[in-house]
Amino acid sequence: MMSEKKFKKFNNNKENNKKFYNNKKIKITSIRKNTIININIRKKA
Repeated sequence: MMSEKKFKKFNNNKENNKKFYNNKKIKITSIRKNTIININIRKKA
């Protein structure tokens, strides 16, 4: 079994990784949306 201190640290890392991953996902999707919008604007122009 892990000591309590270690376990807390492990849990925090998991949470931070999740947050980081979600932020990355949001960034990627917003970049994708922006490129699609830009392509549409170019088509209209």
